[in-house]
Amino acid sequence: MKNLIPTFHVAIIHLFDKLCSTYYSLFGLIVLHVLMYAANIYFWKRYRVNYSFIFGFKRETELGYRQVLLLGFGIAALALCSVHLNLHMEMDPKTKEYGEFTELLPLNVLIVRFLQLLFF
Repeated sequence: MKNLIPTFHVAIIHLFDKLCSTYYSLFGLIVLHVLMYAANIYFWKRYRVNYSFIFGFKRETELGYRQVLLLGFGIAALALCSVHLNLHMEMDPKTKEYGEFTELLPLNVLIVRFLQLLFF
């Protein structure tokens, strides 16, 4: 029974690493999508394509490529901060568990970014 516990613990750590890498790759896909959209807006403006008319955007509410780039880089910065904080989480020595807040870092990043989009 003693030999089974360390292998189970190692299996849990590998599962956690695998889940975190897939979860953080979601941030990468979101950032890539937003940056590609910013590039599209830049080239549409450069070659004078009336994209606001094509997509039905109002003239006053359309975003420029700089605003979209700011959004993409903001998501990327928050995701990198989340990854960095997740790598440096400290475990409680008595219970051998992480705090609840540090386990929910990626969700907190999404919530903060969503609130920024709603109110700013």
